[in-house]
Amino acid sequence: MKLAFFTTILFMVVVVALLAGCQSETGPIPSTPSPSPTTASETPTTQTPTRAFTPVLTPTQILTPTPAFTPTPTSTQIPTPTPAFTPTPTPTQIPTPTPPPCPRGTPPLEIIQYKPLFPNRKWDRIPNITVSAQINDPRIKLVHEAVDYWNRQLAEIGTPFRLGSIIHTTILPRVDFLKELYSAYEEGQPRPKPAQSVQDIPGDLLIVLSDGDFVSFATLPEPGERSWVCIRGCEVYPFNLTNVARNVIAHELGHAIGLAHNNDPTKLMCGRPAECRPIDFHCDVEQYFPLTEDEKAYLLQLYPITWEPTQ
Repeated sequence: MKLAFFTTILFMVVVVALLAGCQSETGPIPSTPSPSPTTASETPTTQTPTRAFTPVLTPTQILTPTPAFTPTPTSTQIPTPTPAFTPTPTPTQIPTPTPPPCPRGTPPLEIIQYKPLFPNRKWDRIPNITVSAQINDPRIKLVHEAVDYWNRQLAEIGTPFRLGSIIHTTILPRVDFLKELYSAYEEGQPRPKPAQSVQDIPGDLLIVLSDGDFVSFATLPEPGERSWVCIRGCEVYPFNLTNVARNVIAHELGHAIGLAHNNDPTKLMCGRPAECRPIDFHCDVEQYFPLTEDEKAYLLQLYPITWEPTQ
């Protein structure tokens, strides 16, 4: 009995010693508070386990992920592709298409001036001109330009002679009358009389822009007779080609003031008996063919610087 008691006491001493050693190493073991005795009038309080504290963020505290910063380039920073520099050509740099050689013919080795059909027949006054044509005939404009061309040529050689003012009529002679007039003039026969309506047309020089198919021609002035310039239809080949009608009208006006033909296809007054034909005037650029120097001298002989109208 005693042995058991002493054994129990010894065991408790060992346990106390061991506990004392552990406390020295880890610190004192906190004691668990004894619960306060509950009186009959007190209601026992149930303790709710405490959760880990999670702070509630205010709207200003809520952190949103910040996207990676991408700077917006300013207008001066935006690179724009620079186009290749193309200089604007000046008028002298703009290439112009080269037209075919004009006049197209080849000048002869020797220029021949054929004698006029009626030598020394000339105007003794400034001839007033009447154009007989349909109101919408495009050749009316060419007549005005041809008259201006001849007046420039006359001024350049120094003569006071000029072609006069221009008026218009829609009265047209018949085509068969024009053919008869051409034949009579070429053969030196008396001229046929036109219809009375044509005879009543005023003017010293009547330029007829016909729609007929005949050889264009001109007559020189005669006492008591008007001079005629008769042009075939503009729709007849080659009169429908560029530059042909312009030069044919100027060519026939040259006859009307006294010039004859020559044999140079590069000149305005080229014609039979040479092989020159209206097709030789065809050119992609509107221009007048020039006169020869002999023709200019002959005009100055017909209309010298002392020339004065007698009527």
